Amino acid sequence: MNLTLDFNDPDLIADPYPFYEKLRTEKPVFRTNFGTQKVIVVSRFPDVAKILNDKDTLVNKLGTNKPDQFRNSPAGMLWRNAISRMDPPEHTDLRRAVSKQFTLKNLSFLKPSIEKITQNVFNDLDSTRIDVVDEVATKIPLLVICNLLGIPKDDWQKLQKSTDLFLKIFLPDRLSWEEVEDVNSASQYFIEYFSDLIKHTQKNPDSNLTSDLINGPLRAGSVSIEQLIGLLRGLFTAGFETTAATISASFLAFSKQKDQFEQMRFKESTIPNAVNEILRWETPVQAMIRYASKDLKLGNFAVGTGEALLLLTGSSNHDPMRYQTPNKINIFRDSTDHHAFGGGRHYCLGFHLAKLEIEAVLREMRNRFSEINLECVEIQRKPNLQFRSITTLPVRLVAK
Repeated sequence: MNLTLDFNDPDLIADPYPFYEKLRTEKPVFRTNFGTQKVIVVSRFPDVAKILNDKDTLVNKLGTNKPDQFRNSPAGMLWRNAISRMDPPEHTDLRRAVSKQFTLKNLSFLKPSIEKITQNVFNDLDSTRIDVVDEVATKIPLLVICNLLGIPKDDWQKLQKSTDLFLKIFLPDRLSWEEVEDVNSASQYFIEYFSDLIKHTQKNPDSNLTSDLINGPLRAGSVSIEQLIGLLRGLFTAGFETTAATISASFLAFSKQKDQFEQMRFKESTIPNAVNEILRWETPVQAMIRYASKDLKLGNFAVGTGEALLLLTGSSNHDPMRYQTPNKINIFRDSTDHHAFGGGRHYCLGFHLAKLEIEAVLREMRNRFSEINLECVEIQRKPNLQFRSITTLPVRLVAK
């Protein structure tokens, strides 16, 4: 069996699930080269869950707070100030300082505006034949996150373009020097942009999350300016990219499984389950890196202190030992333990917001359409297995 992992392989990006199945069956845990480092690849649900929830695993190499590739660079500044790339005690302190802003209770006030934005986007569709990515999936999360953070509409395009370059940062050991420069260029743009946004908001406070973070944890001294820049960058890229990917996946899923769409149309109460199923089925982040801070075992496989673990969340979410017929969605299944939002102390800070947006989209789909028909043979995706989101998705919508 070929155990080479090439995250740029077009065939693997198009359909990684047969490869994942072979790994889970034949080599569920193994060592291999991955870019400039050796990693232990982990593909089964219980093993991935164990690492994600293990308090003795880290997101950085032992004794570091950023990769060597990003030393003394804009990317390094954003890495060490990103809550998703922090280890304790910094992670614990920052998460405690900002977590109350992201509880379901504190975000529930956004539900009416999210529903209104979603309704307006669907109202503006001028044809039954649409490109889901351009006309729905990109627009809704951009409108929501930019309104939430107080980002002007004129800035969206450049921020979106920089996001595509920046997302390469999360697997630094497989980057070429040219890609490192791309990441640094995008990082510098984000640093300058969100520094200016903070200064503008300090002078012109408003009823948005940026103002709340400035008047709350920043003013209290529990968050630094650099940490706030890192937090706003993370909210924008995660709040836009992963939610947009899942909205596109919703249309793909229901065009392929019309019986599931019919069931959701018949029973609105299935929508929360459907959100979790689509997140599981088309995991927006297919892989994550962790490091062992002490020796541990995955079954009989020994992991040494300091070793890197490449967690294939796209594979764990398709493990038949956990989910029966995993390659199909089942909106009656309880899949709340999926790994689309990570796990443990690094469980996605904004998962409530993402779910509110996706639920609003599914509700509009259910209320407006009787059928969704795919109008392409091959699905076009971004050339990166970790973030293999759909780039164009032509469909024909049949109104109720």
